[in-house]
Amino acid sequence: MNIHNIYRDVLGILANEQWQVLTIPSDFIKPEPLPKEWVRVSILVGPSTINKVSASGILMMEIFAEVGEGPMAYATIAANLRSIMAYKTFKNSDGDTMQLSDVTIGAPTVDKALPSFQQVKCSIPFNHYGVT
Repeated sequence: MNIHNIYRDVLGILANEQWQVLTIPSDFIKPEPLPKEWVRVSILVGPSTINKVSASGILMMEIFAEVGEGPMAYATIAANLRSIMAYKTFKNSDGDTMQLSDVTIGAPTVDKALPSFQQVKCSIPFNHYGVT
């Protein structure tokens, strides 16, 4: 089990018709020009929780929307994120299973690195089980 497998599965979950937002893993370079709305994904694996067949941690989703677009820009994305991922279990073709808990949605703040964007952090606790 490694973090690459978890990223692969998360991005696979978001590669569906319901999710229409550009989604970028945290270590990728942001696209230029930036769209009005986009999401950055990070995976935090808990200490001593990763082994050969399972891992648990928190999936961090940062929603970015241009300042001035109003609260519906990020609220719509957050609601869609919750409908796709909250309390869901997904199984990939390799037999790995990802169980997600509820989505916690934070308050909007202006992003320090990109002041023309407001940012809303969402967190989703997860358990990921692989096959040996």
